Amino acid sequence: MTSPGTPNQRPDDDREREEAGWQAPDAPPPPHWQDPQDPFGPGAGPDAGLLPDLPGSFPYAQEVPPAPQAPEPPAQRPPAQHPQPEQPLAAPHAAAPSPAAQPPTAPPAASDPFPYAQQIPAAQPFPLAPETPSPQTPAAEPFPWAQEIPAAKPTAAEPFPFAQEIPDRRPSPGALSSSPPRDVTQNDIPRPDATRFDMARPEGAAAPPPQFDEPWLNPAAGGAPGKEKSGKKQKKNKSKTKSEGGGAGRKALVFGAGGLALAAVAAGGVFAFVKFGGGGGDDAKDGARVGDAAFPLSGGAGSDGRDQELAGVASSGSTVIAVGGESDPRSARGLFLVSSDGGRTFAPGTVRGSDGATPGRGEVPRVVGGSARGWVAVGTRPGGAAVVWTSADGRTWQRRPDAVGDVFGPHAHVQRIAATATGYVAVGETSVKGDQSDAQPVVWVSSDGTSWEARRGVRQIGMTIRKGAVRLLEAVATDKSVVMESLVTPDPKKGGIRRLWRSSDGGRTWTAADAPAPKGSHGLVVGGGPAGFVAVREVNQGGRNFGQVFTSPDGTSWKQAGRLAPGGYQETIRLLGDAQGYSALIDRGGSLLVSRSSDGMSWQDAGPLAARSGQVVEDAASVGGHAVAVGRRPDGGDGDALLAVWEGGTAREIDLARVPGALHRDRTVTAIGAGSGRAVAVGSSGGDAAAWVSTDGSTWRTATGQGSAFTRTGSQRLDGVAGGAKGWVAVGSDQNHPLVTTSTDGTGWTAADGAPAFRGAGSAQPATAAVAAGPSGYVIVGAEGTSAATWFSADLSRWERGRGAGRWDLTAGRDSRWMADVTAGSSGYTAVGGVHLANGGDRPGVWTSSDGRQWRLRQLPLPSGIAEGRLEEVAAHGATLVATGFAKTPKGQEWLGFVSSDGGANWSPLPAPGGRAGLVVTALTAGPKGFAGTGTMGSDGSGDVIALSSADGKSWTASDAKGSGLSGAGDQRITGLAPVGDRLVGVGRSVNDSGDQPVLWTRTQD
Repeated sequence: MTSPGTPNQRPDDDREREEAGWQAPDAPPPPHWQDPQDPFGPGAGPDAGLLPDLPGSFPYAQEVPPAPQAPEPPAQRPPAQHPQPEQPLAAPHAAAPSPAAQPPTAPPAASDPFPYAQQIPAAQPFPLAPETPSPQTPAAEPFPWAQEIPAAKPTAAEPFPFAQEIPDRRPSPGALSSSPPRDVTQNDIPRPDATRFDMARPEGAAAPPPQFDEPWLNPAAGGAPGKEKSGKKQKKNKSKTKSEGGGAGRKALVFGAGGLALAAVAAGGVFAFVKFGGGGGDDAKDGARVGDAAFPLSGGAGSDGRDQELAGVASSGSTVIAVGGESDPRSARGLFLVSSDGGRTFAPGTVRGSDGATPGRGEVPRVVGGSARGWVAVGTRPGGAAVVWTSADGRTWQRRPDAVGDVFGPHAHVQRIAATATGYVAVGETSVKGDQSDAQPVVWVSSDGTSWEARRGVRQIGMTIRKGAVRLLEAVATDKSVVMESLVTPDPKKGGIRRLWRSSDGGRTWTAADAPAPKGSHGLVVGGGPAGFVAVREVNQGGRNFGQVFTSPDGTSWKQAGRLAPGGYQETIRLLGDAQGYSALIDRGGSLLVSRSSDGMSWQDAGPLAARSGQVVEDAASVGGHAVAVGRRPDGGDGDALLAVWEGGTAREIDLARVPGALHRDRTVTAIGAGSGRAVAVGSSGGDAAAWVSTDGSTWRTATGQGSAFTRTGSQRLDGVAGGAKGWVAVGSDQNHPLVTTSTDGTGWTAADGAPAFRGAGSAQPATAAVAAGPSGYVIVGAEGTSAATWFSADLSRWERGRGAGRWDLTAGRDSRWMADVTAGSSGYTAVGGVHLANGGDRPGVWTSSDGRQWRLRQLPLPSGIAEGRLEEVAAHGATLVATGFAKTPKGQEWLGFVSSDGGANWSPLPAPGGRAGLVVTALTAGPKGFAGTGTMGSDGSGDVIALSSADGKSWTASDAKGSGLSGAGDQRITGLAPVGDRLVGVGRSVNDSGDQPVLWTRTQD
């Protein structure tokens, strides 16, 4: 089990030797610098833990061997009351009780196949997993939010890059980075080299729990592996799913299948828009359409095409809030789910950006906390900085300005947020380097969730620790007190020691408050809530494991309570509290069991979570006497969010696909091309590549892909398309591999990327970004590693790699380079992109070729006042070329454009159209009457479409497009343009509270 903000793993053999009955000192101990021989200072206790080495890089992912497979216990087993101790645990140095004095044991029960009893190396400590030595130290994990556990079979990478900046071919305003990836892959996504919990159900497992008639419940909950939830099925033509070793690409947030909307569209300036369809009943062919009215769903798409994960959950009263994200290779969006009836039903929360608009892409909450006084969530935004949301009721959330999140520091990892009587306290760590090698503990406190104070390092926090690495693992609160758990490692060669700390002023000051440690016990986990605090130490007596429970009303005085000892007990993973008492999440070596107690003395089973291969539990909360768990699980070709509620002796899984508005289905239309009397649009649908074909640019039908042209393991998306004399070619991404597919007429497509020319020369895989068709043939551009790459074909049947005219025109030396777009004109082919200098910064790059085979690079000088820039779009009209991109200036990201009147021999800077310096061009094309383009301005999440036009490429006009799908609430973008007959046709997306939907925009060319 993994979760941001959960207690650290508790090893069976950590050998923490703690004196029984040790109590915190009455007065604060002396400053830690007074006694160099004692790392904790006087009175801190005689712990001498001996654990395996801890790595300096502080990785969160861990290598865990598969759990032994065992049959699940009968589904209808009645709750069992755990046996209570017949006598207290032995005090230090006391003789061990005789066998006759051992407490009675419950009949052993078979355990469900759920690998919570696995051996996890302490060399990579992370909350909620054991810290057992490993013969090898795993490599550091780039995504530090959940443990990575190898399945029985090797699997491909499982990226879920919520905490990472994800480069996009057409970045949003403000997205320019001074240090882009040097080694350009197909999606530029960091991918952890591990998989998550593998919980394969063995043959003969017990039947699933009874079905319920609530429509939001997953009918497959507890069913056999591979059983699909309603509305989803495994992709066709796939020999294996992600959990079996298929590629694990994340599916980017683009256009979902939300509601159908036909809108009236109008704009001033050079473009004229008229009402269309539902906008007023006109039969004119100009205007915009959104959703199904524009592009029908692909008939074969059975998956939603995106990965969902819930990372945090918290409760107060009958309200439950779960947070997480939905993603694909290019973007992610945050998920806020709220239940006001104790977790029985859920609905999506309403989220507003800091300016009141739709939230920006890539901002995902990871941890949440709250009370009747309000709620706060913390997550990440592109670039790795923290972002904060607040809510008065859990239903409506407000994204706070960047300055609020900046208080959390660089690469902040918030483990837990606890609501106190005076506000909130959050615990975790920050890392300036970003790799956790320099991580330091931090406590953040706030009275309202919008103004935070940070106490960094043990001195500012007030922890009496003399030396050693310190991690803050957990924080739980009652109305009067906060208890925090830490892991202290004075010497990595000897291991770590767990300590409790107490605060009576909302987390501003802390004193030691350790729970009793009977002789022979080890490990520590703490929880709490309105009923008080609860802690568990692990004990093994006579070869039998159990958890010894302690309770405290205030975190200072503790008393021994009952035992957690169900059949198959391995350890207690998590303790939860609510007004009705306590819940314990227990590892039974094959299932995750929930046990309940009203007072900590008598515990009863509340049921196991059904095993499922690849399932991951991230976090849990307790509400109304039952538990709620969140995480993720595989489902066919993508990953789904796990949301389970224990009620009535079993865990019910809630199907988010049946919660209106919770999920956005993938239907992406990214680019359009025209030729031979037809138009072809490309993108993705349900996580597979997709194409649509039209003879008039208004009515579209889905194209078909033969074999692996569109559908493969993982996610695929097409980003460019071009038609020529020999047919059509479309390019995009197959996770970290190129995707190239061809067609004679645009209706039926065949994979072409199996040709030797598309194989990588080394470890780096080629990336295909754009395609153009010219008199000589077809040209594809992109990158391979740190070098630019091109491909050429005269007839679509034979492909060859392009070459540079000089040694460094394509091949990287000290500087890396990449191509983002390409066009064909009267003088040949022109590609644009960027060059990243070894001493830092991007420069715009232009490549020209007369035949599509040999290329020459030219770096364009930056205009005055621009620190760096890159080019993203290019179009040709005769010998005139226009290239646009974006620049980094002291004011932020701004327009960058160039024009050439002689086929690319000479270039001149272009001023921003209409003086709109913040304009970012999202599509560019040329037709018989000149150039046309679209762009956007404003913060990410609130951009509207701007129409651009120029007769000569030098003088440009800009006008604001108006209407549904082009302007208004949310984010609108046109990302592809092409002349079709006498009209200009654009494709793109509209993202708002209703979902992500494709947009089709047509206008008569002037």
